[in-house]
Order: sequence, then structure tokens, then C-alpha cells
Amino acid sequence: MSSKRTILNVARALIVAGSLFTLAWVSLMWVAAHYSGVQYRCLVAGPFQESPPYALSSEAVEVRGSFSWTRLGRVCEWERADGLGFVTALPDWSWALPALLAILISVIGLALLVVQTKAKPKDASWK
Repeated sequence: MSSKRTILNVARALIVAGSLFTLAWVSLMWVAAHYSGVQYRCLVAGPFQESPPYALSSEAVEVRGSFSWTRLGRVCEWERADGLGFVTALPDWSWALPALLAILISVIGLALLVVQTKAKPKDASWK
């Protein structure tokens, strides 16, 4: 019985640790993206356009910034030089990986918790 209790405690710890780390990491990424204003940070720190399709944009025109919840970073939209819309520069996925790993840890903890609570006790005597 004590090994089941230990596994349940480990499962709960994994769920709590993964959830808290995910919350802290996403909050940190949001604060970092919004520090000094999103539009200003797009102008100063990017992400910038680097591949050939982005050559149609001009950094001298309007820039819009926002936060990407999927990639956890700043999204910058640069107005095209020809005035026909905006070109979007996205952050890379590397900032989302720690949060995804923490979510995976929470899911593993949840799976352990479900398996252990559904398992029948081996030493119980049924009458």
C-alpha cells in the first residue's frame, strides 16, 4: 500500500510542478514581450524579416506588435512598402519548448494518477 501512496504523491508533485512552471514561464514570456511596449520592441528587438518574401516590407512604415500564445513571443507585423498589407514576422518555437515540456510532465503525472486510482488493490480480500 505504501508504494501506491508513493506513486500517488509523485504523480501529484509532477502535476503541481509542471503546472506551476508552465504558468511562470508563460507569464515571464508575456512580460518580456510587453516590456517597453510591443510596437517599440518590434522596432528595436524584432523579430525582423529575414527571408526574401519579407523584402517587400519597409521598416520605415507602420509596425504592429502583439503576443503569440502559441509560440510564446512577440509577433511583429510590418507594413509592406507597396501598401498592400502587412508581412508577419513570428518568433521561433524555442521559447515555447520549456512550457511544452512542463505540460508534458503534468500530463505524465495525471496519467500516473489515473492509472493508480483505477488499479485494484492486490492484497485486498473480497468476501
